[in-house]
Amino acid sequence: MTPRPPGSSSAPTTNESTRRYYETGDVDAFYDAVWGGEDIHVGMYAHAREPIAEASHRTVRHAANRIADLLGPDATVLDLGSGYGGSARALAERFGCHVVAIDLSEEHNRRHRAANARRGLDHLIGVQTRSLNDLPGHPARFDVVSSLEVPVPRDRPGRPPA
Repeated sequence: MTPRPPGSSSAPTTNESTRRYYETGDVDAFYDAVWGGEDIHVGMYAHAREPIAEASHRTVRHAANRIADLLGPDATVLDLGSGYGGSARALAERFGCHVVAIDLSEEHNRRHRAANARRGLDHLIGVQTRSLNDLPGHPARFDVVSSLEVPVPRDRPGRPPA
């Protein structure tokens, strides 16, 4: 946990709480077993007995179809809360676009980088461990900003953590 300046609250920040949750071994094992280790979000189900991983992939395809005209080899996507990187890899593979993937969890990012390397996508996807409070560069640098199910609870100076 990050040391706090004198006089600050002893309650963990939203970032600290989120990071601690996702870097717990049980949580990581659960997401890997249930979601298949590629995505960490709900899916669009074709039928009641469809596996979560297939429905999750459908969600990514559906979202990609909605922004397809914005993507191509010259496009750059900012993927907020990228998790294991399934969305980033799907976009990079399908469109050849560049993706800047941000997640608070270094464990997620380690898995994300390894999967990118196995699939030969590490030249298209840059994975960064950082907070949504600390975004890289100016928003106009990105052609698309994507976030699947990241509620973006931002810590703000002077406000108590969520």
